[in-house]
Amino acid sequence: MTQWKTIEEELLNGQKLQGTLTCREVYMLLSSEKLLYQFPLISAIYNTAFQGLPVEHIVEGILRSKL
Repeated sequence: MTQWKTIEEELLNGQKLQGTLTCREVYMLLSSEKLLYQFPLISAIYNTAFQGLPVEHIVEGILRSKL
């Protein structure tokens, strides 16, 4: 079972994390339009949520988005 499914089932009593689903949709749209480079925070959140990167990776995305 994925980490998010465990969180949804055990901590949220079966409710879904809407932010992760939204992030995936936005990531896919930006990717298809070749615009991910303009949104490093979206990439960082997606990579953390769906590619298994550590949470600290989000901080790097925040710092890159401020440049």
